[in-house]
Amino acid sequence: MEKIVNMRTLGGLVNQQGMQVKYNKLFRSGNPSVASDSDCAVLKQQAIDEIIDFRSDVEKKPSEQSFAQQFNWIAQPIFTGNLEGLLSHDLTREMASQAMCNIYRRFPIDFQPQFHYLLKQAESGKTLLFHCTAGKDRTGCAALLLLSALGVGFDIILQDYLFSNEAISGLKNQVVGFADNRISEEAFQAILEVTPEYLDNALAVINKNYGNVEHYLQHTLAIDVKAIRQHYLEN
Repeated sequence: MEKIVNMRTLGGLVNQQGMQVKYNKLFRSGNPSVASDSDCAVLKQQAIDEIIDFRSDVEKKPSEQSFAQQFNWIAQPIFTGNLEGLLSHDLTREMASQAMCNIYRRFPIDFQPQFHYLLKQAESGKTLLFHCTAGKDRTGCAALLLLSALGVGFDIILQDYLFSNEAISGLKNQVVGFADNRISEEAFQAILEVTPEYLDNALAVINKNYGNVEHYLQHTLAIDVKAIRQHYLEN
């Protein structure tokens, strides 16, 4: 993509039963509203039924209306707090990392309706793109749940999750001036990157409070895992 950062398909990933996620059905990305005309053409070629937006209202801009008019773009906001309050000259990498871990621990408890919505759309076999601003944290947790529903093992889920680090340079270009020299490069890196520790914190909360991911999906989010697998898996 020319302007959409951190976009990829979940297609091709193989689950624990040896079945493969179908290509051109499930996509994840950073904010797609920055798309060029060429990017929009690619998205239209994919015949995406629904784009699910995990961003909060404060992350959106009036200039996004052109994109909104072209796609079925559904808001399911996950608001974890304004990062502006986190930024200070005293912020260390360790403090930034801990703040990110705290955010991940909130995901499975505080934002069940948003993840439920995504997975219910998957039950009907829609072609979906889900995203947040950077496509790495809220989107990463959503991908953890969706891929778990498809029976993909955690090692492969983690590999897909960590691929977001390949997009850090693109993310920096989109948030130029955000840190405004208020924090160290090391602390800013901790906010922009993803690490196994971040995702482990979300998983630990699920295991502690709900038993395991499978139980969380089926009993807390009330998701029909079999239906999702029938739509998106192939031999």
